[in-house]
Amino acid sequence: ALSLYLRDDAGMPLIVSTERLPADTSALEGLAGASRITAPVERPDYRAVLTRIDQATARLMLAQNDLKPRLDVSFEVS
Repeated sequence: ALSLYLRDDAGMPLIVSTERLPADTSALEGLAGASRITAPVERPDYRAVLTRIDQATARLMLAQNDLKPRLDVSFEVS
């Protein structure tokens, strides 16, 4: 994904070799756990907001359906 942003002078993507990686990556170890701890989907208030949005969307779709013409069809066979 880094090659999307890292390009040479001609605009071609560069592939970064492992030699360019920093030797000491201990400062980045806390970042991997941070995304799991504060994931918004796991927060109850975020879930409540998403539920309210889903309910409002369902009400909107029902209201839009109520504006459409109604078609009643009945068949009788004798």
